[in-house]
Amino acid sequence: MLSIFFKIKLSAIYTLLRRGDRLPSVTAVQLMLNNIARNEIASNPNSIVELIAVDGIFGSQTERRVKHYQSRLGYAQTGVLEPEQWRILLSTHHLNVKDYADTSDIEVQRVVNELNEYGGETVTINQSIQREEVFRRIISGTASNSIVLLRIFSHGGPGYIRLTSGITTHETSIHLRSREQELDQLFRSIKHIMVPYGSMELHGCRVGQGAVGARLLSRIANVLGVPVSAGRTYQYMANRATNNTFRFEGRTHTKCPNGMSLRDWSESLL
Repeated sequence: MLSIFFKIKLSAIYTLLRRGDRLPSVTAVQLMLNNIARNEIASNPNSIVELIAVDGIFGSQTERRVKHYQSRLGYAQTGVLEPEQWRILLSTHHLNVKDYADTSDIEVQRVVNELNEYGGETVTINQSIQREEVFRRIISGTASNSIVLLRIFSHGGPGYIRLTSGITTHETSIHLRSREQELDQLFRSIKHIMVPYGSMELHGCRVGQGAVGARLLSRIANVLGVPVSAGRTYQYMANRATNNTFRFEGRTHTKCPNGMSLRDWSESLL
């Protein structure tokens, strides 16, 4: 029997973002911060707040804007967008994050423990399931255009990420060697839950490494219609010492729909 925890809904768990990050989730933050800035300017024409560039790059301008947002909320102005501020920001926009985690491995179980610690709601499935069932559960009870970040925590390798325990097969994983029609059908089935400025992250070891990793991310991005990111190196997860539970370890690889760069995709949303 497999012990699989499936994250149906998150009420407080979001990625920590900080200066130097280059991810589609940064684009989402920049867009939402600009929405808040427009409302602030509309209510107070004398406001000194300015709109920031939307490019997916967490630079000095985005850092200053995050500090301003933290000041408004009464938090310390660290410039790091932390989980509680993520929660408030996304709640303001009526958005959610959704996670899936295979907890047969102790490292992934630690991720779930961290998620639960912050108040996430978890459903436990004690059986082996095919990937089609995983995707059905992803969309179960999820409204259209409500997910800004979809994450999978599991084991992986260049060009694939496992969805359940045991032997990795095309039927139990997201795999570059899967039949193209079957893989495309899986991601078309969940496309409607993603907002246009949403993204997907595959948190498995070396999923985005090399040419095979890049091809997998491109295939998913083109069907899902949003960018897909994965780590190029080993992912240790739930690392309290480095606070990396919800972050990638090391370099990442991101592919956007239709071969666009992160900057071009970000600007296309304006």
